[in-house]
Amino acid sequence: MGVLGYGLMSASTFVLINAKGWSDPIGWAVGLLATLVTGVYFPITLLPGPLFAAAQLLPHTYGIDAARRLLLPAETGLTLPVLPLHAALPLLSPVQVDLLALTLGAVVLPLLGAALFAAGVAKARTDGGLSRWT
Repeated sequence: MGVLGYGLMSASTFVLINAKGWSDPIGWAVGLLATLVTGVYFPITLLPGPLFAAAQLLPHTYGIDAARRLLLPAETGLTLPVLPLHAALPLLSPVQVDLLALTLGAVVLPLLGAALFAAGVAKARTDGGLSRWT
């Protein structure tokens, strides 16, 4: 649910900027960033500034962080990196903060995606952009 909004945004580019096939910029960027900067291969705290900021905007980061924290027992002595959002909400556990971020993303991103998709449909109605596919 956390990435549904990105899917709607990606679908809106079909009409809004005439992106077809593999030229969809939102799908391309989210796919690339989800692989490289969300903590799959290495901690996001090692990333340079702009990539670190991008990682914090993707719900994948918080899902991976929560899964890692839940699957690694505390007895191992491993210390997982603290994300800025964890430090901003010290009264909650890091897993609770991750779940809160995922919930917020699951609410906000689909609303933004739906707004862009509605703008795309409105544009298609005015200029007849979808008539070639019917």
